[in-house]
Amino acid sequence: MIALLGTEEHMTRSRTWLQDKLWSDRLHTQSANNLRQLIFQLRTALGPVAGVLVTNRGLVGLDPLQVEVVAAGEGEFLEGIDVRDPEFENWLAQKRAEADPPAEGKAALPARYGSPSTPLIRKETVRSPRQLTIESANELDSWLGRFETRVAEMIHRSLRELLDVDLVEPGQNLDGRGSVALYLHAYSETAGQVGIRVSIFEGLGQGKFWSDSATGKAPGPREDPGWPFRNLCHRGCDALVDRLIQATPSTGSEIDAISLAGMAMRRMFSMLPGSIGEAANLLQQANNIRPRGLYSAWQAQLAVIEYVESGGERREELADLADELCYRAMAAEGTNANVLAAVSHARLVFDNDLGAAVELSRLAVLANPSNPLAWSARANALLNANEPKMAYQAASAAHSLSRETTFRYWTEFQLATTAVETGNPEKAVAHSERARALNARYRPALRYLIGLHAELGDSDAARSNLARLRRIEQGLTVERFAMNETYPVSMMRKAGLVDISKLSDL
Repeated sequence: MIALLGTEEHMTRSRTWLQDKLWSDRLHTQSANNLRQLIFQLRTALGPVAGVLVTNRGLVGLDPLQVEVVAAGEGEFLEGIDVRDPEFENWLAQKRAEADPPAEGKAALPARYGSPSTPLIRKETVRSPRQLTIESANELDSWLGRFETRVAEMIHRSLRELLDVDLVEPGQNLDGRGSVALYLHAYSETAGQVGIRVSIFEGLGQGKFWSDSATGKAPGPREDPGWPFRNLCHRGCDALVDRLIQATPSTGSEIDAISLAGMAMRRMFSMLPGSIGEAANLLQQANNIRPRGLYSAWQAQLAVIEYVESGGERREELADLADELCYRAMAAEGTNANVLAAVSHARLVFDNDLGAAVELSRLAVLANPSNPLAWSARANALLNANEPKMAYQAASAAHSLSRETTFRYWTEFQLATTAVETGNPEKAVAHSERARALNARYRPALRYLIGLHAELGDSDAARSNLARLRRIEQGLTVERFAMNETYPVSMMRKAGLVDISKLSDL
């Protein structure tokens, strides 16, 4: 898009013209949405100089007062670029014909305006879906066999909400390309108690790489399995995801939607500077390979994070983008707990629609009670609905499910925010410190620790966390933290944790 704009005399093109050049094979509504996402990603990538990109409802352009296009050496015009759209290819061929060869004594046109910021995806490098087989130790018609089937279904439901995996019948050969086998062995404990061990093996006899077990009250056919088993299911799903998103030695040069989405998920929840744009890029690539409502929902979640972390900048643009993404996500996967959770967050932040947020989070928990993100959305909605005790219970459920998994720091921090609302700052400090220990660069936890320690009179601890935050956010001052209304500590302000009189001596 920068090339299309930078080579035009006034550095401005209509949105329709850009859509026709980049997505001529898509419906107008889809190409318009793709352009909005591209603008969002480009602004994020430009960071402090995002103002050079000028947009309105009809036009997109570069500010000619801030941008100069200069030659950058010899070579083919836009060498290496591959958009794979016939209209773009026609435009590119025309530009290259104009540039090669240049008239004698006349300077050639600029050779390069920049390379794509994301890897090119070619059909020959796209990996086929992974395979999963599930096997049980007991006879399927026995009580223990039925319990194994129930646990397997819980794990598989959580997995397919995140990744596309082909389920293969037991006994069939796996292709070995990152595929896995799930093995369940339930056994009777003392009276009324049951245990189950879940093991995960690599395909083609590569051996076991994860195994764990849980014991608890034997549930009846219509009873909830209980938190020990739900936690085991989430840990098993997390282990599967960790393995399935990794490249294997035989396919290390290949790329697919699973790997891209997994990398995006890790970046999205880190909330580090620059991670939003990276995650948005990865999700767009994943969606190009295998369109899913989940990827649109996560892009809407990224818009929420971007809006909050920027202190409320570009509200209209991000709200429009999130609205379109939420619509697409719900239309495609309206029963996916992750989709419902992300849309709940977006409706609350951009529409201030508390009723929708509460209902969507309720549906997310109903869709998959083993999903910690569903419970996290529920806690967030209830907290904003001034139901702190119920919010704490939901946050505790998310925390219980996420123990010993990748995103535990996220649920630890949410417990901290709900502890503040229930009037327990000491517990809030404990959970925030755990979140920081699990992810030392997780900025929300550091911000809360500054306010909490200052409120409790521990200036040394507050000062220490301020120093940690400054290493991530260079140039941060106490005045900006406490007095700038756009700095993302609105929840802390609401809780009374941003008191300049207690922060001024840090």
